[in-house]
Amino acid sequence: MINYFQYNGKELDRMHGLDWYDYGARHYDAVLGRWMCMDPLVEKTFPVSGYIYCLNNPIKFIDPNGDKAMIWYVDKNGKNRTFMYDGTQKRVPNNAFVLDFVHTYNYLKGKEAGENLCKAVTDPNIIIEVQESSEENLYDNSDRRYTVFWMPRKGLRTSDGGKQSPAVRLEHEFDHALDDIKNHKEHREKREVRDSQYDNAEEKRVIRGSETKTARKLGESIRTNHRGTDYDVVDPRTTVPLNK
Repeated sequence: MINYFQYNGKELDRMHGLDWYDYGARHYDAVLGRWMCMDPLVEKTFPVSGYIYCLNNPIKFIDPNGDKAMIWYVDKNGKNRTFMYDGTQKRVPNNAFVLDFVHTYNYLKGKEAGENLCKAVTDPNIIIEVQESSEENLYDNSDRRYTVFWMPRKGLRTSDGGKQSPAVRLEHEFDHALDDIKNHKEHREKREVRDSQYDNAEEKRVIRGSETKTARKLGESIRTNHRGTDYDVVDPRTTVPLNK
């Protein structure tokens, strides 16, 4: 019996004499030491080549599938940058959005809350992008790219007058993302099942599940529907309004 799982534990594809290693998202030629396919996220990483590995910094970053996980932010010069976070780095970019994300992660972890966010950050097999949003919180899987858009300074006033922090809202979106990654077909089907109270079955699952669990651990309000209005807060980890 021939073992085709060799270099880095990846399968060696000998079809047509190519001898490429299958990393899932890309194929690698170990003889040339080059990727033979562009990074599937190349359109989101214009500053770097689509054929490099781990943003050209394999000492600091890992990329087990030939893909990338990253926090997107805009630096002080107005340029798009990325930061790969695994929950352990002590030094992070001095950027408001990156710091809001890292502080929120550490806050939830310290409260033993936000299990979906914490799993996504620490599991090297889970690849989710995070981008700042100015309009709404949402999860998007266009082109099979798992992206969470988050408003780090927008809390939620619930329909019964309660409040939720941006931290709870971030966990909400990460639950959508993980469910899609694990159960794509079922996830898509749940989104199609209409619900007058929660809009659809997927929102009902998240709101009554991880959102409620996280809100309770943080001492915040519990929603009974998919309603609410945004308001400014002083920090992602609190429900305190910016302008009292």
